[in-house]
Amino acid sequence: MSNEIGRTSSEDRFFGVTNTITEPEDAPVPVQEEQIEIEVVDDRPLEDQVDDDQQSVKSIEEDVETDKEIESYGLKAFKRMKKLKWQYHQERRAKEASERLSAEAINHTKSLQAENQNLLKLVAESQQALTERSKHGADATLAIARDNLKKAHEAGDADGLASAQESLTSAQLAQAAAPGVSQDVINNWKQQVSVSQQQQAQQQQAMPEVPEPDAMAVEWQDSNPWFGVDKEMTSFAYGVHEKLITEEGVDPNTPAYYQLINKRMEEVFPAHFGNNAAASSGSVVVETASRRRANPVVASVSRNNGPAPRKLVLTSSEVAVAKRIGVTPEQYARQKMKEEMS
Repeated sequence: MSNEIGRTSSEDRFFGVTNTITEPEDAPVPVQEEQIEIEVVDDRPLEDQVDDDQQSVKSIEEDVETDKEIESYGLKAFKRMKKLKWQYHQERRAKEASERLSAEAINHTKSLQAENQNLLKLVAESQQALTERSKHGADATLAIARDNLKKAHEAGDADGLASAQESLTSAQLAQAAAPGVSQDVINNWKQQVSVSQQQQAQQQQAMPEVPEPDAMAVEWQDSNPWFGVDKEMTSFAYGVHEKLITEEGVDPNTPAYYQLINKRMEEVFPAHFGNNAAASSGSVVVETASRRRANPVVASVSRNNGPAPRKLVLTSSEVAVAKRIGVTPEQYARQKMKEEMS
């Protein structure tokens, strides 16, 4: 059966006319659309597939970890900077000590050269004076011998003549040998100086060499850059060292010695070594001074009638130079005093 649908125009509706239109039987039936279900898939990376709240918590935790890493790195960098500063000052001190020693050695060498020049000049002047004196003495002796010979000859004294002849012969020999007398004296003096220099060289060679620092000591010092920088910690370390050596008899050339020092330093200075538990306890035990006391010095009641000794000041570089050249500090100081007075 065909479907009829009423369709009217605007005029038909005005006049009240109704038209009936019949649709063909083969007209297509409208088809309803198929319903679908949508599933949303997150295509972000797995590490980004978190909620905003979770992302915020994770970001805060990461910031805290970063702050801890920065703090740890800052502490390490601070310790490293202290170590580098200590190494710099150690190298600077060694360099300055070497420069002072070199300068003192150069000054000592210059003073020795000046002294040698003065000695050579003095030797030349002394040799000339000694030669002139020998000649004058020989000439005077020869004149006396001739005068005695003349008197004995005039007096007809045979014995006096013989004695005067012997004196004349001796005077002539002395006059001929006068120029060589001064040279013999100079040669004898040079021989004595040469023997003295050889003895000084032997003493210098016999001096013991300064031993190399212990490897464990160098390693410990590298691991503890506070040593020599922090006065309080350094002084306490020296005190522990003195107690271990003198009272407990610990060998300083063993690992146990350094372990005991590290243990005591960590107990007394826990904050420096990062031991917060020990630092918060509030109880720190510090070793007291040794019970041994130095004997009181009693001034002598005897009077010193002689003059007070003169005080001579030497620097450590001058003492080092004195040891290297094989003389005692007293000899070096006396030589220095002579140079200052000349």
